[in-house]
Amino acid sequence: MINQRSLHLDTVATLPSLPRIAHLGWERADSTAYRHSAGNRAISHAAVQITLAGEGAVLSARRAVLQRVPRGRALVFVARTHHLIYGYPPDALGAPYDFLYANMEGAAATLMIADLVAAHGHVLRIDPEHAAVRALIGLLPAANDARRRISAAESARLAFDLFAVLVASNTLEAGGESLLLDQAMAWLRERLDRPVDVAAAARACGVSREHLSRLFARRLGVAPATWLRRQRLAQAERLLAAGVVPVAEVARRCGFTSASHFAALFRRLSGVSPGNFRRR
Repeated sequence: MINQRSLHLDTVATLPSLPRIAHLGWERADSTAYRHSAGNRAISHAAVQITLAGEGAVLSARRAVLQRVPRGRALVFVARTHHLIYGYPPDALGAPYDFLYANMEGAAATLMIADLVAAHGHVLRIDPEHAAVRALIGLLPAANDARRRISAAESARLAFDLFAVLVASNTLEAGGESLLLDQAMAWLRERLDRPVDVAAAARACGVSREHLSRLFARRLGVAPATWLRRQRLAQAERLLAAGVVPVAEVARRCGFTSASHFAALFRRLSGVSPGNFRRR
């Protein structure tokens, strides 16, 4: 089964070299029916496919997994230039694979993706909770497909913001910061079922709360508390989608102090109650 919603962006008065996002989309795949060849695309474009939940994979011609693309990673390629096969891993056993994709046009976009692949390969690091990624998700329609016009400047800004995140996440110039950020995020993710805070994470990593807050803001574009809240809500969505755990237990497992606080926050940020989300 493959679910999707997408936005086609018609850029007004652009320049041939300027990067622009032509097609933005979200998809959920849960079977090996999701399988594509980048080399066989109808037109050439630069593509960034960011895993939001579950995992995708780069596959061999016989569907063996060559490289996994889990949450926290993005698959990047230039269609018709990079001949790779990607899709739903054959050993994922029906676990949903959610991803955001941005198909970009313009000579600069093609060159930047080619440079990133040459330096780091097709699977790159990226935090799906980064403000630039969340901004793209926020443009998507609530359901199905949509089309809108966008200025060349706005389209280029969205594309450049995405490239900036990819470059920052995959260069060695801030290697120590990357290790610290990974350590802090891993510590927090392991404790989503507890009411831990940013100060505790900072102490565990041997830095001050202020230093960790500045690092999150600089590298991810959000405050640590905002990032942690999104992680809790993403975990809650996964538990609700499974349809087994009661809402009150979901709240407890995701570190919320009460079921009512969880329900109010979930409704405010997702637009539906936990119960209605489960019945979708």
